[in-house]
Amino acid sequence: MKRISTIILTAALALGCSGEEQDPVRQPDVPSGGLNPYLPSELDLPAIISDNMVLQQNTQANIWGKAIPGSEITVQTSWRTEPFTSITGNDGIWVVPVDTPSATEEPQSMTIKDSQRAEEKIENILIGEVWLCSGQSNMEMPMRGFGVNTDNYQPVKDSEQELSTANFPSFRYFKVPYADLKAAAVEPQFDINKGNGEWTVCTPTDAKEFSAIAFFFGRKLHQSLGIPVGMIGCSYGGTPIAAWMKNSGEVVAAEKRSPGILYNGMIWPIHYYTLRGFLWYQGESDLSNTDYAENMKEMVSRWRSDWGDMENSLPFYYVQVAPYGYKDNLSAARMMETQFNVMSEIPNSGVVSTSDVGDREYQHYPDKKVPAERLLLWAGKNVYGFSDVDPHGPAYESMEISGNKAIITFSHAESLVCGYRNIPYVQIAGNDRQFYSAEAVIGPGPCQITVSSPQVAEPAAVRYCFTSWHVGTLYNQDGLPVYPFRTDKW
Repeated sequence: MKRISTIILTAALALGCSGEEQDPVRQPDVPSGGLNPYLPSELDLPAIISDNMVLQQNTQANIWGKAIPGSEITVQTSWRTEPFTSITGNDGIWVVPVDTPSATEEPQSMTIKDSQRAEEKIENILIGEVWLCSGQSNMEMPMRGFGVNTDNYQPVKDSEQELSTANFPSFRYFKVPYADLKAAAVEPQFDINKGNGEWTVCTPTDAKEFSAIAFFFGRKLHQSLGIPVGMIGCSYGGTPIAAWMKNSGEVVAAEKRSPGILYNGMIWPIHYYTLRGFLWYQGESDLSNTDYAENMKEMVSRWRSDWGDMENSLPFYYVQVAPYGYKDNLSAARMMETQFNVMSEIPNSGVVSTSDVGDREYQHYPDKKVPAERLLLWAGKNVYGFSDVDPHGPAYESMEISGNKAIITFSHAESLVCGYRNIPYVQIAGNDRQFYSAEAVIGPGPCQITVSSPQVAEPAAVRYCFTSWHVGTLYNQDGLPVYPFRTDKW
């Protein structure tokens, strides 16, 4: 990152050659308003305000940093003649909302100065669309995969082919490094653990480190809109939702699973950065958390509040946990159910199913392109309007009992398709609550299935893919899989 820093300080006159002591130079009066331009500068920018960044178009994008309290901050941008100004608060933090134009691929710049004459220049800025991607390891998983050159290599499907053509100068990625856990255990941090925090231009080499979800979502958004896109990756594997939520301010253990620690060290430091929306993929570390729905609602509300979004205008799109060979056969199924149900309680949200792309052996399944592009269906339909596809996959709507058969009707489906005559992973039970593998076929209506079993004379409940491991094969006309469901609450 190129930064030019110049600080002008006054100095006392040296003694003259004659040995006579010279009169001291009188400091000019401090200007009105308490600003003193003669103090040493403490101008400091967070890592995310740096070269190659993408700013959200057609908005007031926040630029912020630290300086001496009471300093005057001036931000001069290349796209506007008049500068933007602000005064540093008593805590030393300043925030300058900068009006941004419509998206442009023409590189821009800005110069930031304080009243101590310090100067920071940010170059190669693009104006476009910005999304934050957060969660645990399935969101974090980079395009190079996990465990490269080890016996536990977990690849991203077709990554070599996808990366070979990944030359997109107007597609950028910022990876928020892991939190400094010791510092974040105490209080929210001004800046991230800077380590490797920088905006990276998408090239076949550098894109290996992009989150795969962020890569596939961002690349297709960039191609669909034809404008710059910036993705912020903010994930940490093996972490519960509590770590990403604001805690009550208590000091916690310096451990990645501690309540609030990743909020303090990874979310709060970037919460001024102006976004279009959030993408979230997490839940594997919370399979036994019965409060997950309430946690998720609280977290989304807090994040939106931190970003100044009091009207729920920032969309929150997220991914259900994927099928995997968990020891508890129902733990992931219950989490999928919770994640689906809470969508109706979080305004401006949407969830995508991964029921057809999991991996029984690897929790970090290879096919990350599928959930990423399903997330983009939500944005393409509701945010940008370039997609006519209903992003909400087919969902259980009602059950009718007809003799020894159960007829299931689905919403968000004009028709249903399955590659098998008998739909797999369907179970049926009577009032004895004993579930049996069912015979399940499409019909009688185009968005219905009929379910039966010779072992169940009087059906009372039906389940579809309500297990921790399954492979969904039932889709609607747009190729979206039926969300796993159960008609019972047993």
